[in-house]
Amino acid sequence: MSWAHLEGANMFLADLEGADMSWADLEGTNMSGAHLEGADMGGAFINGTQFQDADLSLADLRNLKQTPLSKERFKEIKAVINQAFKSKVEKEVIISRLKRAMQRSDNLLTAFIHKPALCDNYGISKNCLKTKEISQYDLELADFLAELACANKYVANSMVIRFRLVGVPRDRELYHRVAESLLKPECEAGAELDQDARKFLKQIVQNAKKKKQLLNQTASDSKVN
Repeated sequence: MSWAHLEGANMFLADLEGADMSWADLEGTNMSGAHLEGADMGGAFINGTQFQDADLSLADLRNLKQTPLSKERFKEIKAVINQAFKSKVEKEVIISRLKRAMQRSDNLLTAFIHKPALCDNYGISKNCLKTKEISQYDLELADFLAELACANKYVANSMVIRFRLVGVPRDRELYHRVAESLLKPECEAGAELDQDARKFLKQIVQNAKKKKQLLNQTASDSKVN
């Protein structure tokens, strides 16, 4: 769902745990009650998005775009909606939600964040970690995503696809911790991945080990000197 166009969509109570929604256009979208635990929403456009009672625990909420929707852009999206939907009632509901995108969104404060999310600032929620605390965030998120992926082969496959899009090498601790979990014998969904996917995950783990060894060697050399 990265870069997806979801303007005015109704995602009430949607199950989007661990979803990649980075840079998605969510203007005027109804996310009320949605399960967004561990979701990557970095860079998403959230003007007028409803987050009431949504669960944003462990979500990546950095670089969110909240510039109000312009009248010109509203007209463009409205034209697309009128063409895409036949039901007059459905059109009216979606356009009504979209109108809220012409106002700056502040309703992230109405969402639940039980476990710290990753944020640019504490104005979003009191339960936020800054980017400098990303290692702590990655540890908790990795455990959550690994449990999610090991319980469902479709989630496991989507996780591999998501990691491929990020590109190797992966500097964040998050990626190799999830990769390690998917390769463990007790991870049933990980065992069902094809050989190419498992080879790719092993590469992530190997790269992380090499990096750690290099850092340890550098630290050791510094002490000697």
